[in-house]
Amino acid sequence: MISVESLKFYGGKSDLEQVNAYLDSFIANSHERKQKLAELFTKAFHFVDDRRSWKAIASLATYILNSKDHVISCEQAFSILDECYVLLSKVIEKTNYNYGTSMK
Repeated sequence: MISVESLKFYGGKSDLEQVNAYLDSFIANSHERKQKLAELFTKAFHFVDDRRSWKAIASLATYILNSKDHVISCEQAFSILDECYVLLSKVIEKTNYNYGTSMK
């Protein structure tokens, strides 16, 4: 896993500046801000590292592209993502049971 600071070298400098600006607005203590940034980074890394996330995003993208609506509500998006995660979790659970392997 890469560190938060290394994002500056991979095109994430402006993103980090934006995140730090938000954190500065909400968390006064410098140490707590650094802890929160590390926590958010770890959660983001695990999200990106989980293939279910990419499949869920692809499902949402397909829905958006096929939709005739110009606006899709947060509730619709969450519903699609949740449905995809539930289905993928069931498939992974069944696969793990059938093959005795751990899949992510």
